[in-house]
Amino acid sequence: MSSNMPQNTVEIDTSSSIYTYRKLSVDKLKHEYEITVSSDYIEQKVNSRLQEIAKNAKLPGFRSGKTPYDLVVKNYKSEALEYVINGTIDYCSDDLMKKIEVKSHIYPKVDITLLPDLDKKDEKGNFVYKLFFELMPEVPVIDLDKINLKRIEAKIEEGDIKEFIDSLKTKFPNFVSVDNTSYQAKNGDRLTIDFEGRVRNKLFQGGSRKNFAVNLGSKTFINGFEDQLIDMKKGETKNFKLKFPEDYQAISLAGQEASFFVRVNDIQVAKGFESDDEVAKEIGFKDNSELVDHAKEMIGSQCQEMGDLLIKKELFDYLDANYNFDSPADVVKQEQQRVEKELNPEDDHRKEAERRVKLAMLLMRFSTEHKILLTQSDILNVIVNQYVSRSVPLDKVCERFKVDRQFQELVRGQALEHKVTGYIIGKVNKEDQIVSVKELKELFDNI
Repeated sequence: MSSNMPQNTVEIDTSSSIYTYRKLSVDKLKHEYEITVSSDYIEQKVNSRLQEIAKNAKLPGFRSGKTPYDLVVKNYKSEALEYVINGTIDYCSDDLMKKIEVKSHIYPKVDITLLPDLDKKDEKGNFVYKLFFELMPEVPVIDLDKINLKRIEAKIEEGDIKEFIDSLKTKFPNFVSVDNTSYQAKNGDRLTIDFEGRVRNKLFQGGSRKNFAVNLGSKTFINGFEDQLIDMKKGETKNFKLKFPEDYQAISLAGQEASFFVRVNDIQVAKGFESDDEVAKEIGFKDNSELVDHAKEMIGSQCQEMGDLLIKKELFDYLDANYNFDSPADVVKQEQQRVEKELNPEDDHRKEAERRVKLAMLLMRFSTEHKILLTQSDILNVIVNQYVSRSVPLDKVCERFKVDRQFQELVRGQALEHKVTGYIIGKVNKEDQIVSVKELKELFDNI
């Protein structure tokens, strides 16, 4: 609830201050003040600034510092006024914060409502502006002794290893050529083809290949192309027409109708492996024993990652439920804009933004209280693990980090969150819980 304050001016001792102020409103953490500075003070400061400028002013036809004062006033008065106004705002705002004992605030904003007209002899008017700011809330310190979490670990069984290896078999199928010339290609088969594509009877760039391997159903080509290859036989040719999608990446082909010619040179079908060692060697391992060790390591790594995220969510849910304080509205608003890009339209974006800001402020207060500092290694780990990919190399991300202040703040926030949550989870009471890999996946999917 907003509470509008009395509009009476609060007089300040003019012997030690250049302004008066009045409190306009207070709404939770938001404060609004009106500050008034006399035109006499502004005029005096502008004249002083002009005299400083005149010492080195250089206009055409005059040596440096020899320009007539009236020309200095004419050419530099606006610049001097802007300089004085900015300095006055800085001084008055900082001084007011001290007088009303504001310890910490964010997002100060200024709205100038009246500027003095120094060209007038009488009734020049005062300088008046409004100052808006939000107080930093009193953030409590997290009490580690009251936190109890579950540390969930998965027991890896033989069935989990078999399931993992079976999934690899589907990714690395064992293809063999079909000798039967009457065999008709089906989804899942691998065809070796020659093809040509033409738009307006002209071969387009990238529209011709020899002995090109395509797995039917992989959607390597535009929609409909692989469908046209189904039921074709080895040695068979075919002509057909297709239309490129309107949003196709090559603008010259987007929405265009193309004529294709295809010849099937070979058809291969997936054939089961004869032994576990054959599977291992096909994938790149020495034997099945080495593949099983790899499977255990990968499953263990995946389970560790899921377990870490589950205990982190449990911690965040506890903090959200047990610590309450007003969050700065402008910070929540900015976070809400990020949330809207990440979550579905039907989700409560405002609620999620408030939760994130609350958690961030709790972790920041905890890091200050326990002297947890970020290192270059902490920041680099976030960059490598969350932003580097095949399409975005490390040097590109680091270059962005150097010049993009918002990106710097985002990465530092993520690094601090990771470091502080790790510290908290390491210190609090934890109850170990052993589950199956399947149960762990179900818990993770329900986050």
